[in-house]
Amino acid sequence: MKSVLIIEPDLAFGMSCVRALVVAGFQATHVTGAGKGLSTLNQSRVDAVVLSLRPRDNRAIQFLQEARSAPRTRTIPIVAFARENVDELMAQARSKGATECLLLSRTGTEELVSAVNKILSHEAKDPPAPAQRQEPANKPAPSIAPSMPEPPVKLADAPREPVRPPTPSPLPPKRESPSRKTDSIQILQELSRALFGAQDKSTQEGLLRELHQAAQGYSVESAAMQSSPPIAALFGAWLALLKELSENPRSLGSSNVRTIFQAVNCLDWLLSDDSLLSGQAESEFKILAVDDDPAIRNLVKLALSSARLSPDSAKDGNEALELCRRNLYELFILDVKMPGLSGFELCQKLRAFPAYRKTPVIFVTGEDNFGSRVRSAGSGGDDFIGKPFLMKELAVKALIHLLAHRLGQRDKTP
Repeated sequence: MKSVLIIEPDLAFGMSCVRALVVAGFQATHVTGAGKGLSTLNQSRVDAVVLSLRPRDNRAIQFLQEARSAPRTRTIPIVAFARENVDELMAQARSKGATECLLLSRTGTEELVSAVNKILSHEAKDPPAPAQRQEPANKPAPSIAPSMPEPPVKLADAPREPVRPPTPSPLPPKRESPSRKTDSIQILQELSRALFGAQDKSTQEGLLRELHQAAQGYSVESAAMQSSPPIAALFGAWLALLKELSENPRSLGSSNVRTIFQAVNCLDWLLSDDSLLSGQAESEFKILAVDDDPAIRNLVKLALSSARLSPDSAKDGNEALELCRRNLYELFILDVKMPGLSGFELCQKLRAFPAYRKTPVIFVTGEDNFGSRVRSAGSGGDDFIGKPFLMKELAVKALIHLLAHRLGQRDKTP
């Protein structure tokens, strides 16, 4: 299985890329910064890199220079992409050794998967020589301070040995708050990745118990649980989900495993940068749940109330659109099969509103299969959960997307 490294500062879009690549049969690692990307590239096997280009930010160009100057990474295919027209930056990326440059449309993840497939298929037949281009003497790119490396994603069979803390990196570590236990988060990441890749039930059940025990220990030792309400809310909901699944391992399914994996990645992102949580007001999240079945609407409300979330609800697409004109929502939870507008059609209409082009959408569907995933992504959805769903899992998914959306709105580019 080929391994792809995604370097994308936007957590929500990075997670969408991970999902699209995993569905297409790749292993995928997402990091939010070029420094972490270099660390991962130098410490693990990577077959291709997907690199985000952002206006007024030359760190992606510096990443290309560093990668192409090292013998080990000189020939690794790098797909650079932008989500807005930045011709000069894309020209720079080509000159520094990007294998391909893409300007993404609204179906961005599909284009990235297609480009990665094409390049890796070509690499298998005829690996290209590294680009040799003269670099301009003026406008040197700013240097990148390498961050604490992330452990590589290994979506393979679970390890037979207990997961141990990673060995210290020779690179200068990112300065962390003393209260944050980086080694423990890395252990949680390794266990969740092993669970994600485990193929048989007995291995999954053993890893689930080990992950629950490790998470309980982390909640006791981490001061971040008390000092940061957003982290405490997500971690508490995630721990409750692990407890329920550990006590009833036969109910563990692919949807649960995806959610566990997503939650650890989100927690790592929140813990990696103090600025993400500084100055965040304790304001209420605005959520809209849409389902024609009143019993399901009540179940969604009950599930979210366990995480102190209180959604509005609508019985169909037309009522939902009317509520959207009067309120500004930060998350939509949509049933797929409804009379009138389906959930997919409603999502497409929501994406036509400028205010909702990037608002996360979670589909609730009775079909947890490849076809439903493709339709979910094609209509503009961000995630989905299968029926019947665990209430604690829906609470975790909601918090992941709410935090990623609200905190991701802050422009961190210079």
